[in-house]
Amino acid sequence: MLRIAEAVRGFEGTAQEETNGLGGDTAITYASETAASRDWFLRPVGRAFLIESKARPGRCLQALPNRGDQIPMPACNPNVPTQLWVFGAVGDKYVIAELVDGNRVIEAQANAVPVVTWFRDGGPRQLWTMKRP
Repeated sequence: MLRIAEAVRGFEGTAQEETNGLGGDTAITYASETAASRDWFLRPVGRAFLIESKARPGRCLQALPNRGDQIPMPACNPNVPTQLWVFGAVGDKYVIAELVDGNRVIEAQANAVPVVTWFRDGGPRQLWTMKRP
């Protein structure tokens, strides 16, 4: 289990409105101090990982087709390619990219709002730290 953080923000799993028919859970930047909501399990699938919420067991991050789309957390399914993520080291931080398109990554927008997929640009909102809670 890891805690994933970006600068002073990380992302957590929380209940949100319906997201493109994939259910009501969305990954957002920290909105609460509930530690469990900020912890994630990395489930290996070949050379990639499912990123499963500890707070919402059985729910994994899934990329949607458009840049800027919020990242929903539907039921985990290792057979859904857009639920598979790879980690690229950048110094002591990581870029979290889609397995199917390594140029699309998870990016923070602002505190307490959903994280999105965006084109890789190496900016600080795309760099994440990983640590054990």
